[in-house]
Amino acid sequence: MFLLWQVNICSTALCCFICKGGRNIKHSWAARKNPCQDFVKTIEELSGSSEEEILFPTDTAPDDIENMKNAANRVLDAIKTGEKICVFGDYDADGVCSMAILFLLLSHLKEKLDSKSEITIRPPRRLSEGYGISQKAVDEVGQGLLITVDNGISAVEEITKAKEKGITVIVLDHHLPGNNLPPADIIVDPHLHPDKNGFEDFCGAGLAFKLAESLTSNEELMKKLSAIAAIGTIADVVKLHGANRVIVQKGLRAMNERQVTQGLKSLIDACEFTSINEENVAFKLAPVLNAPGRLHDDGARYSSACLAQDKKPMPGLAQQLVSVNEDRKRIVNEAYDIVMKNIKLPPLGPVIVHMPQLHEGIVGIVAGKLSESLKVPAYVFTGKDELKGSGRSGIKGFNLYDFTSTANQFLSRFGGHAGAVGVSVREKDFESFRERLERVYHELDIGADDSIYYDIEIKPDEVCEYIEKQKIYEPFGEGIPKPVFLIRNVPLIAKYGEYVTYIGKNREHLKFVTKGYSLVGFSMAHQYVQEGKPRKIDVIGRIGMNESRYGSFPQVEIIDFSSSM
Repeated sequence: MFLLWQVNICSTALCCFICKGGRNIKHSWAARKNPCQDFVKTIEELSGSSEEEILFPTDTAPDDIENMKNAANRVLDAIKTGEKICVFGDYDADGVCSMAILFLLLSHLKEKLDSKSEITIRPPRRLSEGYGISQKAVDEVGQGLLITVDNGISAVEEITKAKEKGITVIVLDHHLPGNNLPPADIIVDPHLHPDKNGFEDFCGAGLAFKLAESLTSNEELMKKLSAIAAIGTIADVVKLHGANRVIVQKGLRAMNERQVTQGLKSLIDACEFTSINEENVAFKLAPVLNAPGRLHDDGARYSSACLAQDKKPMPGLAQQLVSVNEDRKRIVNEAYDIVMKNIKLPPLGPVIVHMPQLHEGIVGIVAGKLSESLKVPAYVFTGKDELKGSGRSGIKGFNLYDFTSTANQFLSRFGGHAGAVGVSVREKDFESFRERLERVYHELDIGADDSIYYDIEIKPDEVCEYIEKQKIYEPFGEGIPKPVFLIRNVPLIAKYGEYVTYIGKNREHLKFVTKGYSLVGFSMAHQYVQEGKPRKIDVIGRIGMNESRYGSFPQVEIIDFSSSM
């Protein structure tokens, strides 16, 4: 039985260290480069791509990916000879999508070729095993073919053990290879030899989809797989250009036409989508798939199973996945609120927090929320004795990996990249770790940039017009960001005598209405009061359609606002 794990957070269990400062953060507004009304030029400048490349992206054939043909041939041989095949993935959204794609593909080939192959999927158990394939998982495989997807490129010891047992290993991974490669039979990782690959920036689900392209031409199946691959591509925040853009375009089309698996259709229904775009995939669907793997030891199995179910609808499981994500949001919000109530603002140095009772699966989300709102590096730790933590950069261009490395002598485990790190610190070394990072940060003399940048200034009555212009260049995402608009003198329309509607469980968000569209500001209810409850506002935000069970409506998502002078 798949049960919710209720986690309580006690504010007395918080140890928070930051530099002292004032309580209020006030942003300045500035134009990014030279704002103009030429929308196409703005999109091209933001993305670094031409209009033609955005509208008509170039796809990459599977044969143009190093070793993909070899992997496809080996998989086909395994199906034909009835070998046992185990797919080992990851517990995040990309990982569960990757496993679902390969399970559906292999099941299709098994049926088509009347094979006796036994096909299983095996995600890592986050709490008891951690990231990547473990020695225990290798022991479970026994014999046959092992396919690692969205992991494996750094699993030297584990794959060595698998080879000693006589297991054939294919690695499908998109992470950067280290100095030592695992002794797998076949490695497909475009980062290994970029010059031998037509495209580098696939996620795990994208590579799984390309393997499927090389093994089947079944149109119905490929539409279903494109939808799952699009979710993984959006969730993993890889660049939406070239082949990735093609995958997402196909996948969004398949989802909107409901040409998806029964399980994904149940999940779409549970999320109450009418129309589906890249934003509600990124901010609703992907987190729902991510949450079980964060909060439960074996939770990723249920997310992947839901996506891969194509025999019957799964409304109960889909709704439970949504409920787990609601639980995850509650825990994150409680932790964030506790931290914000116990610190001085704005911080003048890194925020380093130890919350012993916090679920380790969400420390990265809390760190990300803190770094994004405070614009400083943020680290959140949990546990006792051996503290497990995660850090986020919070500053554009700031290399968190290099920064954290300056306190390497206090770390028992450490890994990551420029924007995010995973760290473990012994409790007795925690204070030294904090002091070292604070000292280094102040030696760097980093000036906080509180500016909010916009790309185009438009009039209030031009919002709907620009939403229509923007639709032409969807999907937006990593590498092709939505432009940010400045809209001055937006007249608010009163409803029942009030110019604002407070939304959210704690009435922390706000919604305004003006002629033709609405404006939504998250966690800005207090700011509206501070601004004197104005009836006309200046706004910086992103525009688009709000997709919900009630339909599609033009909307501005507010980044910042002030009372019009």
